[in-house]
Amino acid sequence: MGLRWSFPNIETGSGLQAFHRDYDDWRFIKVFVYLTDVDNDSGPHVFVQGTHHEHCAMRLRGYGDAKIMEAYGEDKIVSITGTAGFGFAVDTHGIHKGIVPRQRPRLLLQIQYSLLPVYLYHYRPGTSQRALPLDRYINRLFPSDVKKY
Repeated sequence: MGLRWSFPNIETGSGLQAFHRDYDDWRFIKVFVYLTDVDNDSGPHVFVQGTHHEHCAMRLRGYGDAKIMEAYGEDKIVSITGTAGFGFAVDTHGIHKGIVPRQRPRLLLQIQYSLLPVYLYHYRPGTSQRALPLDRYINRLFPSDVKKY
């Protein structure tokens, strides 16, 4: 889980704010929740429909807007807007980006579920005061030990 602020800027996007694919795992899904109102001026998430089904090399790279328009057409590019609290799930292996906000900042909550630990993060399960009835493999990032006093 994580929070990400995107602040208004007059420049075009790069990195996560340019078209790209995520390669976090063999299979994964992300849930995004807007914590601020998001319209076309406050950095909506943009997704190219159908690209999550494509087979491609697992190398990180950016894609220019013009190349995406030429390859897929404007009708396949979807901009996702919503009020604070609006959430949606995305397979971010598909081509996507977060547009650079122009007027107002955007705060985004990201929740990811993947088969394996994501190589970018260092995982340390927490502890709990009580035992939790969770499958230790599936829920390996949840508290796994009971603290004894």
